[in-house]
Amino acid sequence: RLILPLLKKEIPNQGEGLHFLEVGAGTGILTRFMKLTFPKAKITASDMSSSYLKKAQKDLVDLPGINFIQAHAEDLPFKDETFDLVYSCYLFHELPQDIRSKVIAEAKRVLKPGGLWGFVDSLQSQDDLDLEWGLSEFPVDFHEPFYKNYIQNSIEPLVQSHEFSILGRELGFFSKALLAKKNLETR
Repeated sequence: RLILPLLKKEIPNQGEGLHFLEVGAGTGILTRFMKLTFPKAKITASDMSSSYLKKAQKDLVDLPGINFIQAHAEDLPFKDETFDLVYSCYLFHELPQDIRSKVIAEAKRVLKPGGLWGFVDSLQSQDDLDLEWGLSEFPVDFHEPFYKNYIQNSIEPLVQSHEFSILGRELGFFSKALLAKKNLETR
């Protein structure tokens, strides 16, 4: 939920007339919070797992205006410049570094000019020095093959290398949210 206050600053009208894309939606936990926060937005929830999408569809049946589609985040089946917002939650630490870059490139491709890109994921090295101990322990205690690379390679420069401007950043307990805007002169 760290991303919601950042988005509320940029989207004041409950999402009216806007189309959001969630990549790596999983079972739809953030999808629900997004729809409750922006009830007038149309949301497309995507995930590569059909099982997760079925669960999300079942759990979110009470909320209108949500579509579900099975897709890989690095190869989205949408036309260029379709969405006003592309976002994810706890996806990037699950990806190899080259795929992280492809996912951001795909988000840029499907975003309208000036569209927003946001994410919530684990803190990374140097985000909160008091919590560095937990970042190094996590991949030891849990099977997370790409986590160590993720925490060592700050996401902000990668986002900026894809011609996004960072609008805001919020830190929470072992988590961070980032919100960026697609530069108008890029495609």
